[in-house]
Amino acid sequence: MLGYFIMPLIEHAGLVVISVASVAVGAGLYLPAVNALISKNASSREQGEIFGITQSLIGAALITGPILGGVLFDAFGSGSPFFVSGFLTLFSFYFSLKVFGRLRHVEKRKFFRHF
Repeated sequence: MLGYFIMPLIEHAGLVVISVASVAVGAGLYLPAVNALISKNASSREQGEIFGITQSLIGAALITGPILGGVLFDAFGSGSPFFVSGFLTLFSFYFSLKVFGRLRHVEKRKFFRHF
């Protein structure tokens, strides 16, 4: 998220390194985390289907993202795709915190049912 918000403001080479490194680290961490959550929370019968759907959605995002980024670039200027990406990442982070909170609540209920 930080990298997306910094990128349109870059005026020095040092900021390029920080911005690109931030985006690369975030991209490198999200997929293993998503896969771990799926494998932990889906039954063994559902995992293949859910992994397939997840990979399909990621593929669709990798196709539509650059197209929408180009439209934003053309319509609103060079920084707009990065700001929109930053806000979408911020929204996704907020949404994931909400989902994580619910998952923890469900896990606690499952744990206490065993006693």
